[in-house]
Amino acid sequence: MAKYDRELLVTYLQDICSLHYAELEVACKMFEIQKKIIQLKHGREIEQPEEPEYEQEWDLISGVIAGAGMFLMIGPIVVLLGGLLMDDLNSGQLGLVIVEMIIGIPLGWFLWNMFGAPVKQAQKSNAELYEQYLEDLSLYKKEKNKIQQEDEAARGKIPELENQLNYYSCERKKIAHLLKQSYSAGVLPTQYRDVYAATYLYDYFSNSRADDLDQVLNTYVLEQIKDKLEEIIENQRISILQQRMILVNQQRSIEEQRAHNEYMRKKIQEIATSMEEQNQYFSMIECNTATTAYFSAANYLR
Repeated sequence: MAKYDRELLVTYLQDICSLHYAELEVACKMFEIQKKIIQLKHGREIEQPEEPEYEQEWDLISGVIAGAGMFLMIGPIVVLLGGLLMDDLNSGQLGLVIVEMIIGIPLGWFLWNMFGAPVKQAQKSNAELYEQYLEDLSLYKKEKNKIQQEDEAARGKIPELENQLNYYSCERKKIAHLLKQSYSAGVLPTQYRDVYAATYLYDYFSNSRADDLDQVLNTYVLEQIKDKLEEIIENQRISILQQRMILVNQQRSIEEQRAHNEYMRKKIQEIATSMEEQNQYFSMIECNTATTAYFSAANYLR
């Protein structure tokens, strides 16, 4: 049978879509909870400060030249003082030492200033970098200890989160069972029993006067319209779930549900031309009843 009563077909397809969207909602919630549990178990991390890159202080050439400059400044003075104390310098030697001092001290100062002073500056800069590193390391250790204590306290929430995960896992199984039961009505061929086909068909039939299912299925090519369906699913998912919850509220009492089912059954008896067709419509009604009962208890969607 290709043609269906539009009211029954649209209601049936809305139920299928609602169940698929509820499954997506549950999957999202489970993913968020699983991510939170992993984060709590792993704990937060802060980046440890790295030891700074220090400036090069001494190398062989600068060390030798700076040493030579130091020797030129100090050497003549030592010789002069030693000679005066030992009283073994004659006037010629004294004059030579004085000449060495006059030449050596300025030259030695120049060499030391050129090669030794930058090293001193580098040493000072390195010392400041090291002090700052020690300060940052101390703050890091304090902050890490604080975070570890907070994370340890937060891990106490893991059992509660695991209970929530188990709850949503059970809800997902309920939805899967309802979808299997709904598809068993045999309205949709096996290859069209997924969220994309359900979305496409519901969107098509709810926005047109069409009633020929086979004809519409022939226009459905997943590879060509999947991107569009992703957009439709994202836009309609919350809307259709909200509409389904409104219907649940409208049919909340047992009397109202019975009255609705009785109305639908009478309509089926009027339109069905064979027992097979009638049974298929009854299966669609049972799908609606079971789906309504599920959403009545789905407090996580309120």
